[in-house]
Amino acid sequence: MQRKIRKAKLKSRSLEVELNDTFETEGGPITNEVIMKCAGLVHDDLRTAFSRLALHMIVICDLRKAEMINNETFEKDDLSDFEDYAVTGFSIGGEIGRRTS
Repeated sequence: MQRKIRKAKLKSRSLEVELNDTFETEGGPITNEVIMKCAGLVHDDLRTAFSRLALHMIVICDLRKAEMINNETFEKDDLSDFEDYAVTGFSIGGEIGRRTS
């Protein structure tokens, strides 16, 4: 079985996820599109991972404070200088299996 996450969103302390779930059968692979709204509380590790995405957003979008970020910043545990930015979700676009040149 293979799972590919297409979207993930933190909503309060829970998680909403859209993913493709592919498994092999005798007739070939079958892919289900799954939307999950998880009622359980999100683990702190996931919240931390989302907060670290803010660094990437700041750099990619050339936002204020981008000049404060370098390779070492991504290794730091204390990101309090960047608390005014938050990433609460992401979406991976494009078609599965499609390549661009």
